[in-house]
Amino acid sequence: MKIIQVPMRDTSLAKALHLSRADFIRRACRQNVEQLREAELAQAYVDAYRAHPEDLIVASTSASLAAGILPQEDWAS
Repeated sequence: MKIIQVPMRDTSLAKALHLSRADFIRRACRQNVEQLREAELAQAYVDAYRAHPEDLIVASTSASLAAGILPQEDWAS
């Protein structure tokens, strides 16, 4: 693990969350890495569908089969 120095002028948010400055920065870094990973996964999903779009016949057949086996729901109430 590497130690880095991060100057912060305002530590009031860390104090308000009852966190040390180091914990606050650590959490912020972890959250940023998670957001980047989620964005990468979402882009990979989009890229895969663009490379191999869903076949309309397969989608229609899947929807028909699902409608036949899933219970009907009463949306009137």
